Amino acid sequence: MKRLWFSAAFILIAIVLCVVEQTMIYDDCGEIIERIDAAIQTNDVDEKKAYCDEVEEMWVKFEEKASYVMDHAILHSAEISVGTLKDLNELNIEDANEALIEAKSEIKQVYDHSKISLSNIL
Repeated sequence: MKRLWFSAAFILIAIVLCVVEQTMIYDDCGEIIERIDAAIQTNDVDEKKAYCDEVEEMWVKFEEKASYVMDHAILHSAEISVGTLKDLNELNIEDANEALIEAKSEIKQVYDHSKISLSNIL
């Protein structure tokens, strides 16, 4: 009987940890996507660069946590897209918006991949 209680407790703890992890990743991706949207909407080059720097900083913090629990292939492709935001000093606004849209698309994949579902938890 003790094994059944231990098994039930273990499964409950595993599910709670997975939900907390996915919620944390889901929230962080949402914040990064909001910053990218704000960067896309602005027409001021200096403000766009400031948003991009903020997105890069947020991504570094996010990737540090997410690399423990997520598929590295998905994170790597998003990392490459976010890494291109460093070179926005030399681009015009249209090219910068294209780079931001691509980064948003890659982060959206991470965001969708981290949605709470039974397959992600188990």
